[in-house]
Amino acid sequence: MRRSLLAFFAYGVAVACSGGVAAAQEVRGAVLHGETGRPVPGVEVRVLGMEAGAPPTEVVVRTDARGGFRARRPGQRRTVVVQATYRGVVYSSEPQRAQGDLVVTLRVFETTTDPRGLYVARRATLLEPGAGGLLVREVVVLGNSLPRTFTGQGGGTVRLPMFAGAQDVQIIRGMAPVGTDPSGALVDTLPVWPGQRPVVLAYRLAARGPALLELPVGLPTLALDVFAAEPLQVSSEVLRPREGRQVEGRHVVRLTAERLPPNVVVRMRVWGVPQPSATPAWAAGVLLGAVCAAFVARPLLRAG
Repeated sequence: MRRSLLAFFAYGVAVACSGGVAAAQEVRGAVLHGETGRPVPGVEVRVLGMEAGAPPTEVVVRTDARGGFRARRPGQRRTVVVQATYRGVVYSSEPQRAQGDLVVTLRVFETTTDPRGLYVARRATLLEPGAGGLLVREVVVLGNSLPRTFTGQGGGTVRLPMFAGAQDVQIIRGMAPVGTDPSGALVDTLPVWPGQRPVVLAYRLAARGPALLELPVGLPTLALDVFAAEPLQVSSEVLRPREGRQVEGRHVVRLTAERLPPNVVVRMRVWGVPQPSATPAWAAGVLLGAVCAAFVARPLLRAG
């Protein structure tokens, strides 16, 4: 149970590859239009073979008049990913173990620059004491309610705000940012398919004593969860305390807000920020998984 919940919360754990897996003899499938359901002929399809410590191999084919494709296995690799390129956007399957013949169906979409379908389905934030301030770990589930892929405006797609003063930002999964805009938001370059896409990131905030944190919402947000681990104490006019639990021998409090409009700035007053300490980065990751196991009885959302 704990392992599955950790996998949900982090969203960024890659599919593990284990030994003793037979190589796929053939990869076949179809490319369908995501809005009409009809087959799409003439689409370039790449079948990628991947394995830790080895360069990827690929086989490139095109879909036939019925939208189907067929390719030999891409070398002796343990994991297979299938990609289809349509209207300049690359659509990828989930990684699959190369065991026997594989059948993959990919759905592709028309594109749009209309941002009105963008939203945040859930944002889960863990605040942890760290050396000289706070460690922040976040899972942000981006959504697109339109039946078309959003390709962005003005040199980027999604702009994801972070807490003001974010430093040492690490993108673990789900974004390919080119930097930040003048407000400090991450500027992503990945198209946003219809459905949902998880983003996992971590960064540091330099803070001492009672600290005022500000988090611009940016996109309409259906749910925001903030987890504060002791000795931290958090108060906010926007967030309401929900519950506190013992996790890994530490008290963790959960605060929540729902249906936040895009122009809101969530302000939090944080007490208990320690003096510089030796809290290792991995400790925050371990606690993050334990927090999820303690507070979440089932996956909150599934990425589409």
